[in-house]
Amino acid sequence: MAKVKRYYIEGSAAREINEPLPTREERRIEEQRRKERVRRERERRRAEAARRNRLSAMKAAAVTLVISSVFGFYLYLQNDINKNMKEVASVENRITEKKSDIASRRNAMASGMNLNNVRDIAANQLGMVYAGSDQIVYYSVDDTDYMTQYEDIPK
Repeated sequence: MAKVKRYYIEGSAAREINEPLPTREERRIEEQRRKERVRRERERRRAEAARRNRLSAMKAAAVTLVISSVFGFYLYLQNDINKNMKEVASVENRITEKKSDIASRRNAMASGMNLNNVRDIAANQLGMVYAGSDQIVYYSVDDTDYMTQYEDIPK
């Protein structure tokens, strides 16, 4: 190894350092070590970036899955609501038809009914008679008292 005089300054005095310069082989080995450190650092960064990319991809997939699920559930609910609305409309149409049918039957019965004819059939064919005075019961209620009704009065 060749010795080279090198100086360094500390304060106001310059001192001589007798340090050998590295050989070509030592420089080559040091350069290889430096390149290996740089390569390992680059690989470490690549691996870290790949890991972050995988995590980002998994997060994006999870968010996409959640949004798709919510959207699918929303479409299912919309379909269910539309189906129920159609069913309600159908039931309302049937109710309207039944009310119309009942009204037409009532009108037919009312037009075909003669009260004198009904009274005659009730008295002559069915043997019904008017209530006598002993069958009629009158109730009087004071303003300060009350009466409890347990059954409906037949009409």
